Amino acid sequence: MISITNVHAHLANFEPKIWQPPQKDASLRDIYFLSTNDLGDSSLLYMGTVSAVLPIIDMVHHNNLLLIEDVPITVSIRTKLLQQGCTLIVLPEGTDLFRTFNFVKKVFSEQHLFYQESYQLFNELITSKDLAHVIALAEKELNNPVILIDESFKVLQYSKRIAVTDEIWAKNIKNGYCSYEFVTEVNKLNSVRQSPSTMEPFSVICHANKITKWVSKLYFENKMIGYLVIPECHSQLEKDQIKLLSMFCKIMVHHVSRTTHQYSSQLISQEKLFVDLIENQIHSESELSARLKLSGLSLLKPYQLLMIKGDSFEKARKKTETLHTHLSRLYPDGHQFIYKDSLVLLLSQKEWNHNYEAKKQSLSEILEQKNLRAIYSDSIVNLLDLSTHYHSLVQGFELATILVRQEVLLPYNDLKFYQLLHGMAEKDKLLTYCHPANLTLLNYDKENNTDYYETLQAYLLNRQNLNETANQLFIHRNTIKYRLNKINELSKIDLTNGETVFQLAYSYKILHYVRKRGVL
Repeated sequence: MISITNVHAHLANFEPKIWQPPQKDASLRDIYFLSTNDLGDSSLLYMGTVSAVLPIIDMVHHNNLLLIEDVPITVSIRTKLLQQGCTLIVLPEGTDLFRTFNFVKKVFSEQHLFYQESYQLFNELITSKDLAHVIALAEKELNNPVILIDESFKVLQYSKRIAVTDEIWAKNIKNGYCSYEFVTEVNKLNSVRQSPSTMEPFSVICHANKITKWVSKLYFENKMIGYLVIPECHSQLEKDQIKLLSMFCKIMVHHVSRTTHQYSSQLISQEKLFVDLIENQIHSESELSARLKLSGLSLLKPYQLLMIKGDSFEKARKKTETLHTHLSRLYPDGHQFIYKDSLVLLLSQKEWNHNYEAKKQSLSEILEQKNLRAIYSDSIVNLLDLSTHYHSLVQGFELATILVRQEVLLPYNDLKFYQLLHGMAEKDKLLTYCHPANLTLLNYDKENNTDYYETLQAYLLNRQNLNETANQLFIHRNTIKYRLNKINELSKIDLTNGETVFQLAYSYKILHYVRKRGVL
């Protein structure tokens, strides 16, 4: 359907005048010549002359009329027709009736063809599962490059066939994001500042170059989730193409909204930055710097990462909210994110270390109350390494389960050696890396029901201090002396040799890992 005001706009070269009832803009499907036999369809535009209307003026109600003023259309005639609910477009005397009819008929035909093609295109788009395919179709229909960016100004997708001759946007695409300086300058433009808060396309011309950009904001559930940008690198967009742009926007929203979290704009930018870091989607310091500025995420180096696991945080919403509150009180400058099945806290190590013991105790109590467990990372110097540390923590939870670690709060450092073992391809050969003394004592204890293996381990863990070892094992100091003599007799080890002590220590870890996996 085409509106009466749209027809009026197409007839601009004919110098038309228009009168219509208040708040009425009729939708029209076709144009007919004026006839007394067919005046009952309010979706038609009837064309004729003013003199042809006068004899039947009492019969004309709620009709849309395109009239040539072969006789003057007086105020009284015009008023009567408006009172009868009619809409009038009047062309000057001397206008060719048939030429004008054919012109308007062509407008309707082109509009019908546009809707037919749009419907076919819409069907193809809505059934497409691939965003790249939608972008390629948009490029084909709009005959220009198509660039999709999210609200944090990261380039999500772009078309590949038509070259981007706009140097600034070519650079944005190459980098995979818009620089902070670029975004700042764009936001100063009046065309951007005055742009509609809808998906209606608007044009932008910046100072750096004169290539017109057509931009549409993408909205999902009343929140902006990105932009569709069409630089006119190949040809100027026609009116029908601009209409298509609105349709493409709706389809883009359908695809982009699948992975968009609905929080405030800045929180979305921060979370997307965090996810991109974890998923290794940021590849340079310059990109990281720009994304940090745009997201407002500010932390002092070095960083600390804390991962908390329990029930699904997406399902256990109440638990998540109360935990979020507790963490905010303990670490007010930290940033919390839910990623997959974990709640992750990113903060500066300075804040992590401040009142460390007291905060650690409070955090442990919170975790225990909520039946949660947490592992915290080593120091992180560069956020580009966040992915490595994140996946180490994920591995840490798996290892903590294997090793039956009961603590609710664990340093990843305690699990690091076990991760080295866990990553070995030939786990069945791990015993070959053990010091022979460990295996000798372990086998002797099994055959003789003694405790020499555990005694040596406690002695090494207590820095070879007899009193501390005796206290830990709840036995007399002399008993420890006796057992150490027996251990020396069985294994012939020199505990004054640092290398021997080191080999015994890592062998205990290997055997602990192997035994927990049920291999030994």
